[in-house]
This record gives sequence, structure tokens and C-alpha cells, in this order.
Amino acid sequence: MKTPNATETAVELARENERLQLLRVAEESKDLKEFVEYLKKLLSTK
Repeated sequence: MKTPNATETAVELARENERLQLLRVAEESKDLKEFVEYLKKLLSTK
């Protein structure tokens, strides 16, 4: 197994951060509809 380079590490950390952010928002959402609206807004800005 090779050691990841700086770019690979940065990409993995960015993905992990994104997953944690989604988890945080999901936990803070009142219901599924609110979470879905957040996701729609997130996707429309990218």
C-alpha cells in the first residue's frame, strides 16, 4: 500500500468534511423536507 500524496490527502479530507457537514445539517433539520430543501439549495449553487 502506497502512502497518499498531498493532493490525494487533500481530496480525501475535503470529502470527509463534506460528509460531516451533511450529517450536521441532517441532525439539525426539523424533518426530511427541510433537509431536502437544503440539499436542493446546495446543488443549485454549484
